[in-house]
Amino acid sequence: YLIDVDRVGDELVIKHLGEFLSSFCLLGHNLKFDIKYLVAQFGIIPSAVIDTMYIGRYMFAGNTTKNHDLASEYDNFFGARLFGWFKDMTGMDYKDFKANKKDQQQSDWGVKNLLAEQLEYAAGDVKYLPYLYRAMEEYIQDFIKKHKKKGVLRNLAIIFQNVIEVSLSELAGMGVDLEYYEEEIEALIDTEIETLEAELVRVPELWVMKKKDKCPKTNPHTVVWSQFAKLTASGRTDSKTKEYHEGDLEIALAQLGIKTPNCKEETLQELVALGDLTEYQKDIMGKVMRYREARSLRSKFGLEKMSLYIYEGRIYCYWNILGTRTSRMSSNKPNMQQYPSKGIILGRVDLKASTFFRKAIVAHPKIVAGTLQNFKLTIADFSNQEMRVTADYAGDYTLLKAFEDDVDLHALTAKDILGLSELPIEGSLERAVGKE
Repeated sequence: YLIDVDRVGDELVIKHLGEFLSSFCLLGHNLKFDIKYLVAQFGIIPSAVIDTMYIGRYMFAGNTTKNHDLASEYDNFFGARLFGWFKDMTGMDYKDFKANKKDQQQSDWGVKNLLAEQLEYAAGDVKYLPYLYRAMEEYIQDFIKKHKKKGVLRNLAIIFQNVIEVSLSELAGMGVDLEYYEEEIEALIDTEIETLEAELVRVPELWVMKKKDKCPKTNPHTVVWSQFAKLTASGRTDSKTKEYHEGDLEIALAQLGIKTPNCKEETLQELVALGDLTEYQKDIMGKVMRYREARSLRSKFGLEKMSLYIYEGRIYCYWNILGTRTSRMSSNKPNMQQYPSKGIILGRVDLKASTFFRKAIVAHPKIVAGTLQNFKLTIADFSNQEMRVTADYAGDYTLLKAFEDDVDLHALTAKDILGLSELPIEGSLERAVGKE
């Protein structure tokens, strides 16, 4: 059914659709959007869902050649029989259907009275979805028989439940202490950048030569000048010529006598920990890395950027179930999974520093039973989950003993690789090498 909410009215929608979704499972594609709309507009929370997008993502996890929009899922699960099946079901050529679908996607959906073509397009997404789901069921059953993977259905059930919970989480957002964010976090980042810039600008090796070739029309001479290096600018490969162009940082490090294959953070960390550098080189490298980190923090989590996603004291972001090639969750706009939580503040090790940034994320007081009550946020995490499974599966004595003795595995790895006499502490560059 297509329901015109403007004509039916919210009360009837809440009564009938709410009763329906409390008794039946909702089948759809990319249902987070629909769930958030139902909750925000009508206060309706479906009791159970099946999301065809996440079936596709799960069954083809790690396959970067597969897309998971609705049209692509038909291709993924029907394969070569898609065109014949679609012709039999609808009397339409599938290519014509896709062309019309694209036209309707780009049409004006803000009008009060939708066109017949738009209504047909909207109904089509639902009309053919059960057939896609049946094809998915066949694929899953064949997969289970072939690979003896009995946990597939259980895992999908967990994913579908998470679709509901994650939708509610996105709607709720996270409380943020804006005063703390501005007076503490923003102030620290700004001070760090200004202090380091003042120090690094006095290092002669960090000044690089720039050249602008002569142009007969505007500039008859080649202009050459010296400029403080853009320390956040790494090299790049020209997409057309495939020629590699060194960035300012690579040139500056070469002038310091430091050779590096690239300027990735992990490469620079390894260079400081393992490289045969002088104390002067290590000092400059340490300051450069702190400067880059501070600039990165400002661009990703500075108040100017974060304010785009803050509304009435709460941060709202997207959580993507099965969002990575390895089927782990990802986050964007903003990426709160990259929100700083290490035991380190801008290059300076501090075991209490993990709370510095997290203090800005707060649980706001709520009125419960007529009384204003305070709440706290709790953290739950499976520590080294993948490594524990691997150690048990492989029967690796060293790993199993480390877990049994509650030893920091990354620190232990770093100690063996670097030949250290003691385990490196949390947040150190040496431990970071072990983790990589």
